[in-house]
Amino acid sequence: MLIVDDNAFNAKAIELMLKDYGIEKQTASNGQLAVDLFKRELKKECLCTDRTFRLIFMDLQMPVMDGLEAT
Repeated sequence: MLIVDDNAFNAKAIELMLKDYGIEKQTASNGQLAVDLFKRELKKECLCTDRTFRLIFMDLQMPVMDGLEAT
């Protein structure tokens, strides 16, 4: 799971809501960082099909690159 939000409180709230499900998470504070993380996951050299994020929570209004542009 990838949580993308420039507000740390919002990101933490999402993380806490999903903590009981044992989902591995990463966070990004703007859309550009999220795109970079996504591309890095795609470039992993492994034989698995589970290389990318299955769930992304994307804020729409962020600095650097907003959620719409990142998506």
